[in-house]
Amino acid sequence: MNIFDKICASMAFVLGVVLILLGVIGAFIGCKAHFTLPPILGVIPAIIGWGVVKPIILAWKKPPPQKSSVSPDVFSPSGPLRPRPVSEDKDNPLM
Repeated sequence: MNIFDKICASMAFVLGVVLILLGVIGAFIGCKAHFTLPPILGVIPAIIGWGVVKPIILAWKKPPPQKSSVSPDVFSPSGPLRPRPVSEDKDNPLM
């Protein structure tokens, strides 16, 4: 992750933690933050917060990808695809 990714991940992590805290509190007494949820449904922000926090933790721990000197061709095992030469055929209606 580069610096920009880490800054964005940090801001999203803070938002996710706030949502988790709001959800934990909301599970017992409800929550009210530009929306109102009853006590049982107050856990919804915690679920959303965990959905934000968990991928950030995984991405932060993941090592950067190794750069290979040869890029694999995903289309053909024998090499890159090349256009076939156009033959000048008199039977071809497009010629």
